[in-house]
Amino acid sequence: MTWQQFCAWCTKNGFNPPTVIKGVSGRDSYPYYVRITWGSGRDQGSKGYGIATQTPTSAELQEIVNNPCLP
Repeated sequence: MTWQQFCAWCTKNGFNPPTVIKGVSGRDSYPYYVRITWGSGRDQGSKGYGIATQTPTSAELQEIVNNPCLP
């Protein structure tokens, strides 16, 4: 799965466009996260999926799609 396909999947499922954020050294389990957000204001929510490098692999993106654990 490409990043573009993943972005389209997020939009199709009602989520905001995804981003990649850097983890906090010494606190987070992964160096980077794919962050998915939904809603806005007080109703906003988010979930981060740990990835190994700043650029998620197609397998990592497919794993998120296969097991999203999202509302």
